[in-house]
Amino acid sequence: MDGRQTISKRIRFRIVPNSAEEVTYSPRQLVEARFESSGRVFRPIIHQVFSVDNDQKEEVPRIAEVLIEGPYTLYVLDRFPDEYYKTNSRLTNTTYYLGTGEDFHPLLVEERWVSANEFNIVESFRGALNFYFQDWPSAISKVAKVKYSDTGLKELFRSYFQFKGILVKEMQDTPGESEGKTSYAARLLLSDFSQFVGGEYAKIGGGAGVYWQNDGFASTNSISVEVGLEFLTTGYDAVSSLSGITYKNAKLYRIPVSGVFYFTRQGLVRPRAIIGGSLGILQSDINVNGAFVFDPVRSESRVYTTIALGLGVDIKNLILEVKYDNAVGFILGAGYRFGTGE
Repeated sequence: MDGRQTISKRIRFRIVPNSAEEVTYSPRQLVEARFESSGRVFRPIIHQVFSVDNDQKEEVPRIAEVLIEGPYTLYVLDRFPDEYYKTNSRLTNTTYYLGTGEDFHPLLVEERWVSANEFNIVESFRGALNFYFQDWPSAISKVAKVKYSDTGLKELFRSYFQFKGILVKEMQDTPGESEGKTSYAARLLLSDFSQFVGGEYAKIGGGAGVYWQNDGFASTNSISVEVGLEFLTTGYDAVSSLSGITYKNAKLYRIPVSGVFYFTRQGLVRPRAIIGGSLGILQSDINVNGAFVFDPVRSESRVYTTIALGLGVDIKNLILEVKYDNAVGFILGAGYRFGTGE
């Protein structure tokens, strides 16, 4: 499962697991795709595309995920960048559709420009929902509060179906909803220690880290939380201005905690912004009788906290990032996400 955006144009099946032989189905060829292990269901719909190039509306076949079925069917798909309405700078790339038989009605959030520098965000999906649920006395109050998300809209449709006294067909929650998913990663680290140990004596240091990440806050562009264990080490020769002791070999053990904002979770490349901090312990050896050793009493050892800002990108399972740490300067990381679980 490569994500809803990828699936929206085609679904590929391997005849034999791990085989290169595949069968590909386009929206025009597909009636329904059902994944037994997850319970997720996909069907073709007619998708309305607002072209960035000419601002014209087009209708194209796409494959959408079925979220809930009853008198109406709620579908969802993730648009591609060239299908956005106007600039789409503040909008999610998710579009929902209300299905009535073979007709598909978009539930849209749009940008409408007021002037060259201003625009309004128009939640036209609320008006559409009020129209289709007009026989429901609670519709206006419920629609006014609903969130434009898989969970929010599914709950609204479920409540309407219950009002109608109709048994609804439940689908499995899609990945990235409230339960979320976790992933684990290992990274190699390269750091500039000049900030930490005073400039000219520092050398470039390195280390490794292992990280846990939870992506359960939303289904698309969203904040995730990442917690890790890092070890960094460098060699340097520096004289303490207070004691005259010569230090060598800094070792940093720390727990970094980061908030990660993905600009998009769809596709092969997923850029992200990072803000975080860490709690760590610095240890460094001292010169004792001409030899550099770690002495628990005289060696420098202290607890410290830091803050960091950075940018990163996930390319499939490969992780690349650069962070600026207020204590240890720049930290470059390259790693691999090696396991996931619900």
